[in-house]
Amino acid sequence: MQTLDAIIIDEEKQFNETIGVNVGKQAFIRRVNAIALDLPKKIHVAMPTNQVCGAKIMIKTP
Repeated sequence: MQTLDAIIIDEEKQFNETIGVNVGKQAFIRRVNAIALDLPKKIHVAMPTNQVCGAKIMIKTP
């Protein structure tokens, strides 16, 4: 039985031309780099918050 994550990934590969079944790693990288997206508007807020959260998790992990 597939998990929901696996089902969603399968659907993305089936319907998303950027990451389709027959798209290799290098082709995917070229396509993503060609998009030239701007940084997210709130990256300056999200990034430090995520780094602090991750640091706390790493400290708690034995």
